[in-house]
Amino acid sequence: MKNLIAGLSNGFAEVWAHKLRSLLTMTCVFLGVASLVAVMGLLEGLVTSWETWFAEFGGLEKVSIVAEDSVDDQRQILFSTITMQDVESVRRLCRDAAFISPEIYTEALTAHHGKFFKVPVQGVSRDALTVSKYALSQGRFITDADSLGYENVAVLGSAAVDALYERNEKVVGSTVYIKGQPFYVVGVLKRYVLMQEGLNVLNEKNQIVFIPLATMQKKVLGKPELSSLNVKVRQVGALSRVKTQLTNLLWQNHRGKRGYKLDTAEAMMETMHKSRRSYFAVGGGVAAVSLLVGGLGIMNLMLASINERVREIGIRKALGAWGWDIFVQFIAEAITLSLLGGLAGAVFGVGLIKYLQTAMADSSPPILSPNAVIVGFSISVAIGVLSGLYPAVRASKLDPIEALRYE
Repeated sequence: MKNLIAGLSNGFAEVWAHKLRSLLTMTCVFLGVASLVAVMGLLEGLVTSWETWFAEFGGLEKVSIVAEDSVDDQRQILFSTITMQDVESVRRLCRDAAFISPEIYTEALTAHHGKFFKVPVQGVSRDALTVSKYALSQGRFITDADSLGYENVAVLGSAAVDALYERNEKVVGSTVYIKGQPFYVVGVLKRYVLMQEGLNVLNEKNQIVFIPLATMQKKVLGKPELSSLNVKVRQVGALSRVKTQLTNLLWQNHRGKRGYKLDTAEAMMETMHKSRRSYFAVGGGVAAVSLLVGGLGIMNLMLASINERVREIGIRKALGAWGWDIFVQFIAEAITLSLLGGLAGAVFGVGLIKYLQTAMADSSPPILSPNAVIVGFSISVAIGVLSGLYPAVRASKLDPIEALRYE
């Protein structure tokens, strides 16, 4: 330990004695660690943004049965739409279904005090709030009582509020007209914002108006067929079992006829994981090359240092220094160079992440990853050890008599 401390002290002295050469050598390690911290931070920010977007649209726990349109008379014979009978079957027989949300979609003109806004209108039940992960900023959501009474009530997304209402105008308790029918506004959804490349990728969740499912069926569209049936499973581990149960239930209910498709986010999730692995491999590779160059620079510097200090080594050995003492001295000097470069790179990388978090506030801001800082710094130390091994071994094996004769 004493030898190591003395070696580190000598290492700092050598760095100070050869400032420019040491600075150039440490720069490679500095760039490697800084790039590792910055690249990993940028990738973490991008991946987190993807995962947030993915979760906001239901995540892996959501299974959707989506109605398909019949395109010709021949297909109509084998065509069967989703109905409330399917909803009751799923509710009764699918034990792993935590929430069930039957939905009907339509595009409708919504009006309020002379202002108009064409917006997707969804007839839903109370479970839609949980299944599709919406949250309220004001008022309440659709209830079972609203559907049982065919009530003309509506919950507005923030885009509809912006288009139809003045700033600070009271929304909850007001009346909007959907396809010419008056609807009493009982709630307002929170505003969803997730910026990527200057675009709000969650704006689709703002472009919505919810009304009771039964009201949509009886008063607005006048037909019972559903557009989709969304199911939220109790846990992701039950997803495969739920898919099998839903497939069998629908096959029995529709007697083999197909007018629907079963959608899950598994394929999208797998694509996201593959992209994440690829991005991290590329980013880590760039940083690894920089660190490798830094290691070669340290090795080159240490070999040059040995040639300059051959007589010094010979004198030390003649005075009783062991080969181990020489080895520790040179390995400590190599570690010193990598430590200084790694520390400077880690500090710079953290500062760069902090700056980019402000500069990229409207995109996918990077996330400071403590693991990236720790890994980068640890690799820099390891690079110092590995790059210093050969020069240290070579220095420790110098013959003292030959070293003293060296000029």
